[in-house]
Amino acid sequence: MLLVLGEGAPVLAARLADYAQFLPGSNWMKTVGTLAAVPLPPEHVPRLAGRLPCIIAISGALTDEDIQLAAQLIRLGGHCTVLVDATTAIRSEWTSVIRLPPHRSRDTQWAWAMRVYLDAMLNRGLICLDAFAIQACTQNRLSQFTVVHANGEGRSIAGVERAVQSLAKRCDLGACDTFLLLFHTSPDVRIKELHWGIQAFRNAVGGLGFADYLLNVGHLPTQGDKFAVSLLAGKPYRWA
Repeated sequence: MLLVLGEGAPVLAARLADYAQFLPGSNWMKTVGTLAAVPLPPEHVPRLAGRLPCIIAISGALTDEDIQLAAQLIRLGGHCTVLVDATTAIRSEWTSVIRLPPHRSRDTQWAWAMRVYLDAMLNRGLICLDAFAIQACTQNRLSQFTVVHANGEGRSIAGVERAVQSLAKRCDLGACDTFLLLFHTSPDVRIKELHWGIQAFRNAVGGLGFADYLLNVGHLPTQGDKFAVSLLAGKPYRWA
């Protein structure tokens, strides 16, 4: 279940509805069918959140009612992930949080968030990735997320190295113990190219002194020949 809160909620809800409309009729494992955006009255949300994994997408400042509803859903005890834009303050009661990368346009932040996080959650990729793998990286963690583009020879290596450098500017990677590495490429990408990128990641974090961490890797097909790398790093957090 996806809940949209914050001053930017109307715009984000419209974007999410468009996203659902243009997804394929089924994912590659035939386990997810056609999606639809169905508005719900606020009083119906807690009942559904008690049975379904919940994603709370927050765009902009929250009202008191927004804050209370988010806290209520988190207290239900199921897996509830908060996706928040780059500038909205993170509240202490949020137990699993993903902070989106900064951009002058909040709409652009969310465009990438939906393409990356939701595609991964819905099994739209091709390599060993599902909702449980995503949750293993994000549950009870404060996570930072970045997307970089690369091209030319060695693009997978260059993209991964730039992604690591980008996150290192925003958080202490040495304190992180879970990572989600996603490659966005055309479906005919060479597998060895992805292996080069994975090895580049291991080399990069090895230089930071990592001894034990969880790494989940996925491939999300895109149209055309553009190549991008997404990296999410999760840090255990002691919440108030």
